[in-house]
Amino acid sequence: MVTQVAKPPASEGSVRHRVAELLQECQEALERSHDAQAGGFGTAPKFPSTVNLDFLLRRHAREPGAHALARSMALGQLEAMRAGGIHDVLGGGFHRYSTDRMWLVPHFEKMLYDQALIADALLDGFQVSGDEAHSSTARGIFTYVLRDLTSPEGAFYSAEDADSEGEEGRFYVWTPAQNTELLGEADAAPSSPRVGGTARRHLEDGTSHPPAAPPPT
Repeated sequence: MVTQVAKPPASEGSVRHRVAELLQECQEALERSHDAQAGGFGTAPKFPSTVNLDFLLRRHAREPGAHALARSMALGQLEAMRAGGIHDVLGGGFHRYSTDRMWLVPHFEKMLYDQALIADALLDGFQVSGDEAHSSTARGIFTYVLRDLTSPEGAFYSAEDADSEGEEGRFYVWTPAQNTELLGEADAAPSSPRVGGTARRHLEDGTSHPPAAPPPT
């Protein structure tokens, strides 16, 4: 018979030390993949990655003086998402992900769980920064969910399809004629800040999906 010898339990101090090491390793991994110019992590496609934001904002909250970079990375992504095409600035809510590195052109699907997680991250961002743009964007998410993702019986729909009339994003894109009709020729021009300036992305069929603001330079 083989007799197993139980290992002595790890001391509380050694456990805390290992947890601290793991947290630091997680942050360093995010720092390596962080896109300092465009916000977020990695390259295209870019997802909201709300788990990353949750980790970074809580890490900063525990030790604000020691983790300013965690705060900066999280808020930088939230600001890029709010200003980018992933954010539906007209109808509220966020699309599934950005097809490009700069957050300009989204995959137009909208997921219920994304709305919940992004709203949570935005409200955390507001608590950390005091920037009311984050809380206002969260309220836009709630308005969208109550209007478009809530059934007459009070249940929630899980998602809104990317396709409209058999084409992806048809409901969300604008033709040049529609832009001109709505804004007038001057404001509908590609260089106009009303449609995102140089960030205004023309899609393959000639339509456009303007983000809320020009991309960072």
